[in-house]
Amino acid sequence: MQKFTNSVEKIAKKFEENRERFANYKLFKNFYKVSFLCITEVVRMPVGNERIVRAIANGIRNEKLVSPAVLKLIFEQALNYAREKFQLDANCESLDELEECLVGLVEKYPAQDALVYGIGKGESLIAGASGVISRRVAKESPKALVEGLGLTEHLKDAENLYDFLEKYKALLVGIGFAKEDEILLKDLGNGEVEVDVSGNCNYMEACLNMEKEGIYDIFGRIPCARILAFAGIAELILNKTFDVEVLEYNPPNCKTKVLEL
Repeated sequence: MQKFTNSVEKIAKKFEENRERFANYKLFKNFYKVSFLCITEVVRMPVGNERIVRAIANGIRNEKLVSPAVLKLIFEQALNYAREKFQLDANCESLDELEECLVGLVEKYPAQDALVYGIGKGESLIAGASGVISRRVAKESPKALVEGLGLTEHLKDAENLYDFLEKYKALLVGIGFAKEDEILLKDLGNGEVEVDVSGNCNYMEACLNMEKEGIYDIFGRIPCARILAFAGIAELILNKTFDVEVLEYNPPNCKTKVLEL
């Protein structure tokens, strides 16, 4: 109960600090909605995230490059990961069934990691490296999640990539999903922004396991699902195409660059 009280007080303070920004009722309503979801997460304190699990599963299903053969490999690798890392003992026979099993594991495990690993490992078995499919799913999955939560209202006025990332960071900090010093931004010009991240990463265990197994992209790097999500939402808001480069790899403390293509 104390966690709930602290969360309410924190959100009330944040609203007071940003009263003018939320003069628009629709913006306030969306902020309240996301803040309520934040309180729910704080009180429940799950290790995984159901919304991320469902967003990634939908991203896999909707990706045109995921053929039945690729889907089978992604499913098998994700299932094997869940069995090994999360002690999953259910007999899942499809992505839909695996999704529900993973949702049932979020209280104890970072269940979304199974799908992130499955995508990277499955694609690498087909193409010899993780690549286009991994990046496309990582960028497309958060778009529907952000739209569903009504967050686009807070971001739609962004003028460029740096402006968007500043607004998105402020939103994440405002609802308690990140601390101010866990996302550092540096405008490099020419449509490029350095993004240094630390703190909690929803995909860290999958990332570390892929690095351990040598599952890289064609440039010998681990695709960063966390920052690819930033790039994907930027694409949604700015209607441009962005990519991500990992400059320094030391999860969860990584230095990356988001750039316009």
